[in-house]
Amino acid sequence: MLVCAAAVAAAATNVCVAAAALPSAATREAAAAAKTMLLLLLQVAAETPLQFLPTEGESSLLQQQQQQQQQQQQQQQQQLLLLLLPSQEQRTLMYASLRLLCHQQQQEKQQQQQKLQQQQQQEQQQQQQQQQQ
Repeated sequence: MLVCAAAVAAAATNVCVAAAALPSAATREAAAAAKTMLLLLLQVAAETPLQFLPTEGESSLLQQQQQQQQQQQQQQQQQLLLLLLPSQEQRTLMYASLRLLCHQQQQEKQQQQQKLQQQQQQEQQQQQQQQQQ
């Protein structure tokens, strides 16, 4: 980025110098515009941090750091999962409450079936009595 900025700055400087030497108003305006662009480019280059490609040693060090970070994240996730999982006592209580709930539901079903059977028997008896009369 910095090398590119320097090349553009040199070219813009040459344009400014060449344009300033010419007497026409249009060329002076072009020189002023080029100077403004040059100043903006230099400002951007000064604000942009330099980034270098890592060497082989730095590259392997970066890879090790990334692997360590990934391992730490995995360990944290596993610990969080262990915290979220219920304990043995909680599992036992949940299992017992589920069994009780299932038993209650079965009893309710049986009661409903018995009521239904009683209603059907009463209806049959009424039909038989009506047929006999």
